[in-house]
Amino acid sequence: MRLLMVALALWAGVAAAGRSLRDAAATGGDDGFAAAKAEFLKKYPGYAYPDADATVDELWVSEGLEGRYGNRSYFDYAASAPYWNSTVNNAGEVTDLCPSIHPREQDYLTHDYTSNSPSSKEAIDALRNATLQFFGADPAEYLCVWTRSASGSLQSVGNIFPFTKASRFAYLQGSHQSLLAIRGNAQELGATYGVVTAEQVDKWLDKPKKDDKYAKGNGTTYHLFAYPTMDNLNGELHPMEWVTKVKERSTDKNKWLVLADTTAHVITKPLNLSSTPADFATVSFYKMTGYPTGVGALIMRKEVAAAMNPVFSTGGPRAPALDWRVLSDGAARFEDGTLPYLNIIAVRQVLATYKRLGGPQAVDSHTAPLKTWLYDQASALKHSNGKPLLQINSPSGEGATVNFNVLDPNGEYFGYQDIAKALGAAGVDVGKGCFANPGSCYASVGLKDDEVFQVTAQNNNTAQEWAVVTRVVDGKPKQVRLPIGTMRASMGFMSRFEDVWKLVKVLKETYTDKTVDVTTGENVVVPELEAANAAKPIRLPGPDCVLQGRC
Repeated sequence: MRLLMVALALWAGVAAAGRSLRDAAATGGDDGFAAAKAEFLKKYPGYAYPDADATVDELWVSEGLEGRYGNRSYFDYAASAPYWNSTVNNAGEVTDLCPSIHPREQDYLTHDYTSNSPSSKEAIDALRNATLQFFGADPAEYLCVWTRSASGSLQSVGNIFPFTKASRFAYLQGSHQSLLAIRGNAQELGATYGVVTAEQVDKWLDKPKKDDKYAKGNGTTYHLFAYPTMDNLNGELHPMEWVTKVKERSTDKNKWLVLADTTAHVITKPLNLSSTPADFATVSFYKMTGYPTGVGALIMRKEVAAAMNPVFSTGGPRAPALDWRVLSDGAARFEDGTLPYLNIIAVRQVLATYKRLGGPQAVDSHTAPLKTWLYDQASALKHSNGKPLLQINSPSGEGATVNFNVLDPNGEYFGYQDIAKALGAAGVDVGKGCFANPGSCYASVGLKDDEVFQVTAQNNNTAQEWAVVTRVVDGKPKQVRLPIGTMRASMGFMSRFEDVWKLVKVLKETYTDKTVDVTTGENVVVPELEAANAAKPIRLPGPDCVLQGRC
């Protein structure tokens, strides 16, 4: 036994040495990497998952990521996380659902189940409760509605929300395109809708409730306030207390409901709906652990569900009907047709993964130091003339994302398409573009929504990389070339120090003192809005109208 223990210790030392050599190679040579990592680990003991059965470096190897990614560094967790081999392998163990292979005789009078097997239905219902508890939602107060994705969850809210001509729909500027799409539902039913900034929301919530005006109508009118608790483009966290404060603006006949887009939030941050009682919250599981794809959840308060209006609904009818219907209570009311039950069963692997690591708080403790280190190091990069190499578009702290643009010594922007290619060639995969978040994207690079509208209108409604706009520089009008996009380094449960080190190193070596050729790319000149050839965008109501009813 003693010899075996010695052999195991020697093997562990050799393996650790081998990993150190691989890590040095992955980061382009040591260059102080070993000392920097040692200092990082000492400063941030929570990074390595101390309460798990293996460190992040050990999991990187044992879960097959080293074999799949090699020396590449992955920075697109906000789009999709890399999966563990054990997650996929364990998800395939569905022996407890063998009865689902042989469909039972269907009871057409009470078709209130959501798959072909009693055992799969029981497993799915158990997962509903487990998912609710994972996000701090009391199953006595919330429903877990299975959807195809977070976008599917947002679409469901739009489809079932009881908008009327007296309703108002206010959404935050930095919202995902899938949330913005709810405007179509509001518009179709005659509701008033418009975009608001965080400052405008705070100003509204500080005003007396009696200042709000509402259209007169019979019965209860429902209004919707929607916002991301974490911005998917830059990682900015928005106040969780908005949920309670907005709901407190309700009156007897006018109810404000809150849709919290928590999709980006739950990738690295804990969510507790008991203390933040949002009426709707959204989840996409593959963004958390990479698998399963095609499964999301809409978490909905039961008291709100009763007021929703699923116009198209095949989910759980209590009895068949030709010209009448009585829908089931519960989540099945909002689910159509046979659910992808084998994919849903795999959600238990997502919950098991986070449990193995120590829970959502452990993932936060792992990713927050990486964000801090990357933010600090990236912000310090300079050209020889002292000008910043990067324009950082993310706040310090907050979510595990660093959004940026690369600048030359003269302050000119490098094109994000070329940056992505250069970083990719160096083994660093970083997201590029606007990430379906036009509000935060345009604000980051100093563009106005109207200006991007002009660029799009001039190019047959196709996306462009550049816009040339007029700005006042040193008191004089000047044409300025701005990118319609950014770079996003988003991190997650398997991000490592090696990744952030390599990204900083590659950016520094690739772009320090390099100048931009401003003649490259399609430069679309934006006309002044007053010009005769300027396309005219649709004007939406302002914040005083959509928030306070003062239209």
